[in-house]
Amino acid sequence: MIQASIKYHQYRSYTQSSNCIVTGAAFYNSQLCEGQELLELVSSWELEEQFTDGLEQLNGFYAVIRHSDYQIWAAVDRFRTIPLFYGQKGLDFYLSDSADWIRQQVGDGQLAPLAEEEFLLTGYVTGPDTLYRNVKQLQAGEAISVTYNSSGLLIAVRSYYKLIFQNFMGEPEEELLNKLDAILVRAFKRLICIADSRTLVVPLSGGYDSRLILFMLKRLNYNNVITFTYGLPGNRQSTISQQVAQALGYSWEFVPSNNSDWYRWAQSEEYRNYYAMADGLSSLPHTQDWGAVWELKNRGVIPPGSIFIPGLTVASLKKVSGRHQQEQLVAAIIDNHYCLWPFERRTADVREMLEEKIRHSLEQLILDKNCIDPSDLLQSWNNLERQPKFITNSVRVYEYWGYQWWLPLWDTEYIDFWSRVPFEYRLGRKLYEKFIDKMNVQIFNNNPAMTASAGHIPAANSKRLGPISSTIDFIKRILKRTILRKPLKKILLLLKCRREYFAHPQAYYGRFPWAEYKRMYRQGAANVNSMTAFRYLQEKQR
Repeated sequence: MIQASIKYHQYRSYTQSSNCIVTGAAFYNSQLCEGQELLELVSSWELEEQFTDGLEQLNGFYAVIRHSDYQIWAAVDRFRTIPLFYGQKGLDFYLSDSADWIRQQVGDGQLAPLAEEEFLLTGYVTGPDTLYRNVKQLQAGEAISVTYNSSGLLIAVRSYYKLIFQNFMGEPEEELLNKLDAILVRAFKRLICIADSRTLVVPLSGGYDSRLILFMLKRLNYNNVITFTYGLPGNRQSTISQQVAQALGYSWEFVPSNNSDWYRWAQSEEYRNYYAMADGLSSLPHTQDWGAVWELKNRGVIPPGSIFIPGLTVASLKKVSGRHQQEQLVAAIIDNHYCLWPFERRTADVREMLEEKIRHSLEQLILDKNCIDPSDLLQSWNNLERQPKFITNSVRVYEYWGYQWWLPLWDTEYIDFWSRVPFEYRLGRKLYEKFIDKMNVQIFNNNPAMTASAGHIPAANSKRLGPISSTIDFIKRILKRTILRKPLKKILLLLKCRREYFAHPQAYYGRFPWAEYKRMYRQGAANVNSMTAFRYLQEKQR
C-alpha cells in the first residue's frame, strides 16, 4: 500500500485532485502557478522524467505529490521551505507533511541516540534522518519515487538541485553589481506579482537583509507595507529599525517584550501546539519573532491575507584554510555548526560517528571535490543542512498564525547568480554589502548614523548593562596580569550570565526560570538555542 496524507490544512493551503496534491506557488516559464494552476501543471507531468524536468524549471516555494495505489512521486522545492516526510513499514509506504503522523504509522516510539546528540549540538538532524530511525525527510532539492510491484516497494530518492559554487563569472565588480541590480528587480517583481496588492509584512532588524527588502519595495513603488520589530524598549536594533522604516515612509510597529512576556508565551498552549506543528521531528522550532507575531495579530494591525517577507537568504561564506582536505572541512563544520554545546564533551564514539556522518554528507554533496574550493563546499553544506532545517524553517511561525510568506532573497535566479560569483566577492559578503551600502547612501543622503549601522547592530541593550558591563571589561583587562585568574574567571562567567539573562535586547532567555538558565549556562550552553534544544529533548524523552 502507498498512502499520502496531508495533516496541516489549517496552516497552509493545499489543492488536490484524485492523483495530485500541491501547495505553495512557483513561476514556470515566467508564469505564476499556484492553486489550481500548479495542480494542473504537475498533473500534466505524466512520466517520471517529465516530473523531474519540470521541477528543475520551477522558481518558487512548494511541495508537490503525484500518487496512485501503486506509485508516488513527490518533491520539495530547492530549499525545502515546505517539508515532506516519509516512512516504510513492511510493504506499506507513507508520505505526509506531518513527521509525527509518519512516526505513528510506522510505529516508531524510540528516539535515535545519535540523532539526539546531533540535534543537541546543532538544533537539527542532518541528511534524510529525523529523531526517529524510521521517519525520513526529503532534503532541499530532492524528489522521491516509490513504486509497488511484485518485487515489493522500489524507493528511489534523487537530487534534482544542489547549490554548488562553480562556473564563476569573470566580469569586473561594477558589472557584477549591475547584474545583481537587474536580477533583484526581476525577483522583486515576482514578489509583487505574488502579492497582488496585499499587505507585505517585513520583520525589520535594520540589518542588511531586511533593509534590502525595503529598499527594493520602495524602488518598485510598492507601498502597502508594514514593518515591525520587538524586544526590550529602547534597544538599539529597534531604534535603527524605526529610523529605516520612517525614512522610507513605511508603517512601523514595535512589540515590547521582556523576560516575563517570554515566560508567559513559553508556558502557553499555543506555544506547545506550535512546537508540535513546526519541529518536523528534525528541527528546533524558530521562536525569535513568534511572540511578536502573536501580539500583532491580537492587536489587529495585520490584515487577513497579508504576506510576511523575512530577510532569509543564502548563508555567508566562511574561509577554510588549505585546499581539498576533508578533515579540515569536517573540523570547520563542527566548529561552526556543532557548537550549541561543547562538542569535546561528547563521548569518543559519538564524536567519531558524527564526524563520519559529516564526511558522508560532504561526499554526497559533490563527487569531484577537486573542482570546488573547500570554503565553497562548506557554504554548500550549510545551505543544504542548516539553512533549510534551522533558518528557513522559521516561516512556520507565519503559517501557524494564519499568514502566507515569500522569500525573495531565495529566488532561484538570485541564488543562481550568487552560485557563480567569484570567491573574493562573496567572502565577507563584499559584493552584497557594497551593493546595499550604495543604496544606503542614495536613500539616506550620506547620513553616517544610518549608512554605517546596517551590519553593526549591538547584541545587547547598553542602557540596561551599566555596572555589569563595566565590571566585565575591567576583569578582562586584568586577567592576564593577576594570580587570581581562577576566581576572577568564575566571577566573569557569572557576570556574563546575568548580563545575557537580564539585558538581552530581545529578552529570549526569560522563557527559562533564572535557576534553570544559570545551571545550563554554567554547563556550557552557547546561547538560547542550546538551552531550548536541551529542554526540547527532555520533553521528547518523557
